[in-house]
Amino acid sequence: MAEKYDVIFSSLAVHYIEDFDKLIKDVYNLLNQGGYFIFSQEHPLTTALLTQNYWTCNEENERIHYNLTTYALEGERKVTWIVDGVIKYHRTMSSIINSLSNAGFIINKMLEPIPSKEIMNQYPSYKRYIHKPDFLLIKAKK
Repeated sequence: MAEKYDVIFSSLAVHYIEDFDKLIKDVYNLLNQGGYFIFSQEHPLTTALLTQNYWTCNEENERIHYNLTTYALEGERKVTWIVDGVIKYHRTMSSIINSLSNAGFIINKMLEPIPSKEIMNQYPSYKRYIHKPDFLLIKAKK
């Protein structure tokens, strides 16, 4: 019998997995009853774009809105992150939640964190996060 766990944690990795449903089912099977899967990933608004033209800026070069496109088109994305050609996989929020639910998980908490007003005042470039969170955090219980 395979060893079971009380907690499985993943930080910023699941958006690199092509078969998300299989991952979720495997994690579910590795958990003890009542165990938790806690993970973070790039926010689906971040992974959606097929191009890297992320922002529209004003005359002062301040970001005024995020250029959200192709959100409903799930699948592979090739991006530049440190190097060219990094492959990640975009899923809509409903696909993520439905995969967890279909595997038997109960969502305990979801967060789309943004910096506090104090941090945004101290670091004005962080004001871009009022337009779009970069990360999604989920705590799900078996």
